[in-house]
Amino acid sequence: MLKGETIFRYAFQPSCQITDMAVSDLDVWRAARLLLEQQRGVAGLVAAQRADELLEAGDPAGSFVWKRIAAAIEEWQREGPNTDERLN
Repeated sequence: MLKGETIFRYAFQPSCQITDMAVSDLDVWRAARLLLEQQRGVAGLVAAQRADELLEAGDPAGSFVWKRIAAAIEEWQREGPNTDERLN
């Protein structure tokens, strides 16, 4: 299982194939946090672009992982709960 910065580096490799590997939610959040620290305000855009690149390269599993990372970045960057969102 890839952890933290390792998944970030692995997923940015052009020949990346994540087809047989399950990526945990924790790894997704770690990768999102690293991307936020490194790319600041454009982290979501970088993740979305990487998802598109992998899809075009024929790696739908890798694209899905990067879509999850983009969603985690969006969740981290939001100001507060949505108006229709229940709080615990």
